[in-house]
Amino acid sequence: HLRTWLLLFLLSLPYVWQPSLGYATIPVAFLTAFAMLGLEGAAQEMEAPFSKDRTNHLNMDAYCLTLMSNIQQQVQENADRSMGISRTSLQRTKSVADVETASLRLIQEEENS
Repeated sequence: HLRTWLLLFLLSLPYVWQPSLGYATIPVAFLTAFAMLGLEGAAQEMEAPFSKDRTNHLNMDAYCLTLMSNIQQQVQENADRSMGISRTSLQRTKSVADVETASLRLIQEEENS
């Protein structure tokens, strides 16, 4: 609906500007149409930013997985800090299961010594 009014507006511009601009109406109308249709195209892309069938979609799955990994790392570092485990003694691992295993191993080593 908005696109229809935009096209009618752009088609009427040469008739409105021709008396005052003369032959300069052609490039002015072209530049105006280029700008307005570009804005309309950008607005159309932004209407559904998470739709996977679009070229410029936002990959929210990857974003959420990265965010979850970062939060798990922060929680683990805070837990290690509160337990008094130094960073050098705890191996840097990527999965939570490996971190839990390393933490349990360090606790058992402290209990045995």
